[in-house]
Amino acid sequence: MHGPRTSFSGDVLEVFTDVLSEAGHTYEVGDLYRMNFRSELSREEYLREIRQEAGAPLQGCDGGA
Repeated sequence: MHGPRTSFSGDVLEVFTDVLSEAGHTYEVGDLYRMNFRSELSREEYLREIRQEAGAPLQGCDGGA
């Protein structure tokens, strides 16, 4: 989910999930704001990604393990 539920994106999400439900599909909405998602990478995370270093620490998401 991007933005508050009362935004245009929230309206689009509502219509989309209604259509999924009506078609018999299941879904899960990930609300990155509620999960305290941090969109920027730390230096260590950036270096891990560009070098593909296994084992570099992941930080900044309080969504649980």
